[in-house]
Amino acid sequence: MLCKIRRLADLALIDGGAADLLFRRYLERAIENLQGRPTVSKTRVIHIKLLMTPVAADSGELQETLTEVEVNGNLPAARTRTISMGCAGVNGLLFNDLSPDDHKQRTLDQAPPQEGAKTGGAE
Repeated sequence: MLCKIRRLADLALIDGGAADLLFRRYLERAIENLQGRPTVSKTRVIHIKLLMTPVAADSGELQETLTEVEVNGNLPAARTRTISMGCAGVNGLLFNDLSPDDHKQRTLDQAPPQEGAKTGGAE
């Protein structure tokens, strides 16, 4: 079917709806980012570009345009929280999952067992 592109809504018809699908995916990602990180004040942006490359006939007149719809966006980078880690030389990094703010802090799992204390096992 021959379709005309006259309005923004007509872009949804291109490539069997592929442009519309791309836009909806970016919109979903932006909404998830807004809901998941409402305290990050950076603006979320979705760009829709219509790329049109002219193809000239031998006579020099416009024969056709090779057209693509490009959808991309800018979302704030996702990061984990900051975790304190020590260096174990070339062997890697050390962290304490029970004390993310201080890798050197001793936690209950590192305490020596006390005499006469129940260990939680069956007696």
